[in-house]
Amino acid sequence: MRSLYELVVAENLIENRVPHQYEHSLRCEGHVLFPDFSVSRSSKNTLIEVCGFRSQESLRRLCRKLHLYKSYGVADLLVVVHIDDENLTRTIAEGFGRSVRLVTLQDMSDLISLVAGTHDSVSTIRIIDQTEALSRCSPANGKRFHRQSLLRTVPRKRWIEILTAAGLPEIEVNRARRRVEIGKRLLEAVHVAIRNNLLPREALVEMIAGVYNGAVYTHFKSLENLLAEANSSEHSEKLR
Repeated sequence: MRSLYELVVAENLIENRVPHQYEHSLRCEGHVLFPDFSVSRSSKNTLIEVCGFRSQESLRRLCRKLHLYKSYGVADLLVVVHIDDENLTRTIAEGFGRSVRLVTLQDMSDLISLVAGTHDSVSTIRIIDQTEALSRCSPANGKRFHRQSLLRTVPRKRWIEILTAAGLPEIEVNRARRRVEIGKRLLEAVHVAIRNNLLPREALVEMIAGVYNGAVYTHFKSLENLLAEANSSEHSEKLR
């Protein structure tokens, strides 16, 4: 998990035996999106976005994702879990009406009822609060695993071993690293991550490319610019 809020949602889904996927890739034609959580149950597909932010730019990005989910009909239910933010609730209500359900982080019983499709009483739902969520997770199960720390502490020669243990094909990682130009290597690393249904976070992309922390910023100024160029180059390849 990448935040305490995501961890709380994950632990409540796990505790209440709701099958789910975390940051599983989703294609909407030319767009590759990564919903925080995907839940498929009783032929009903639910996407959950967790919002712990208050900035206007972050809210705009969330709305763009929700518009894409809605436009391409990729979910039966869209849920936004938030920290009781009046600006967010007003913006979502005005832009999406009832097509997007809002749940505060304090109302995990509402979330479980929505995604599990159950009308049972709250007493049958086991709620995990933030304190318990933190006590239940550990580095061993991956919930507090951050690739950024590996870039700082683990020798670069071990990165491929770590990546393959995480499920990435060694042949694809080595192919990306054979690119002489660092910029092209980072672009190929993004493609490798997406092909393997992984969210191309900055640290992961740099690990796949075999370069140190800061390479993404040096060559593309931001991860967003890198992802945009990677999507553009992939689209160009398909047109050839």
